[in-house]
Amino acid sequence: LPASEVCLLWVAKGIEQNFGKEIKEWVSSHPKEKMIVHDTAVMGRPNVSEMSVEAAKKWGAEVVIVTSNPEGSRDVKRGFKIDQRARILVDIDHIRINYSSLGDREAGCC
Repeated sequence: LPASEVCLLWVAKGIEQNFGKEIKEWVSSHPKEKMIVHDTAVMGRPNVSEMSVEAAKKWGAEVVIVTSNPEGSRDVKRGFKIDQRARILVDIDHIRINYSSLGDREAGCC
């Protein structure tokens, strides 16, 4: 998908310290209106479930992909079940991808 068709809500602690300057810069190059980056070390801990549902509404999301710890994933899924906004909700924690079966292009990050 072209980057303009992907929206990102990223909630993490110490983004640059934990993920590196390169990842932070790469994410920062995404269109600002299609991205929310919330560093909990700076901004405190948000209600991620509520934040996810509101972001999906704002962006008109048809698919929502969640990667979190089991409790965080459950909270976000519960928020969408209550709101019934997302047509498809994917929990990355339950997907297993065999990268060795993918070609070089697909296995790369971007």
